[in-house]
Amino acid sequence: MSLTFNIIYTPGTVRYLTFFVHSLLHWSDCSFRLAANGCSPAEEDDLRTFCRQSPRLEYYRLPTDKVIGHGRALNHLQQMTQTDKFCFMDSDIYATGEFLSQFRPFFPDHVAVFSCSPVWCRATDQVNLADNPILAGEFNRTADGRWLGNTYFAIYDNAVLTDFRQRTGIGLEGKMWPKLPPLQQQRLRACSLQKELYDTAKVLNILLQAEGHQLLVSESAALQHLGGVSIVPIERRRPRQPLLHTLYQRLTRKAYIYWRRLRQPHYRRFDFGKGRAAYKVYFHDLLVALHEKRMLPTQPSVGEPEIEKRISTVTEQLQTLHQWVSHENSLSGSSVLP
Repeated sequence: MSLTFNIIYTPGTVRYLTFFVHSLLHWSDCSFRLAANGCSPAEEDDLRTFCRQSPRLEYYRLPTDKVIGHGRALNHLQQMTQTDKFCFMDSDIYATGEFLSQFRPFFPDHVAVFSCSPVWCRATDQVNLADNPILAGEFNRTADGRWLGNTYFAIYDNAVLTDFRQRTGIGLEGKMWPKLPPLQQQRLRACSLQKELYDTAKVLNILLQAEGHQLLVSESAALQHLGGVSIVPIERRRPRQPLLHTLYQRLTRKAYIYWRRLRQPHYRRFDFGKGRAAYKVYFHDLLVALHEKRMLPTQPSVGEPEIEKRISTVTEQLQTLHQWVSHENSLSGSSVLP
């Protein structure tokens, strides 16, 4: 059974991330649907051209002129999927070896299999503690060992997912507690997982398990996920807020933290991965420098030797992958980089 993975591209990333797909094609027999989410006409043309290089590539334009949320985009792609599995991965994931054989044995007993935590994410950053009110994307399990999954890399049983969505109205979008229907709130309380904020697909994954379905997170040594690269161009294009507005936001955030501490004495501010902001910018700038043949940026140091070693390894792998793709391009005489 050959799988088709959906990969979503947002503005400002197409030219620097599509060469990752060559590694995925090389190390698997999968097909890949490259979906444009609010990309410019030029980027859409680049994706179309790129997809003509292989019969295992398909171009798709999400029906939007503006960037839509990741969960909404996944809902749309899942609704149009007719195959046994609904698969997707982030656009900043590449392969260094064969990766599917690791996941296939889990398919019969698990309704969904997940992988690819970001390279900068420590094991402790992936565990959601009971008193943490936010169920962010990095959290793939609870402190008592229940899987929460992620939307970095996922393979779902499509029939089960379709039936669940049709019966419950729950999709892969993120949720805030006050906006959840009373029945869903009741079911989440019964799971002891009442949170103020649920990131993409978390509610769906929790309630799938509540119905008796099995999920699994299985990290792969053959897949690397940079993490957060796509958001950098969007953040850099946002207009700068006036100073007073910025100060108001900071004071409001601090007031909220103090309020939470008074309301829940055991509440504390959680760190979602030291160095996250530094590394997503570093990897974005590294990819731009590789593509434009400019001097590479300096790797940031954040006082985490284990993670910094991983970042160094990934940096070397990215240079090797880019050189390999460029070499193949020069031999074939056709553009493999849009």
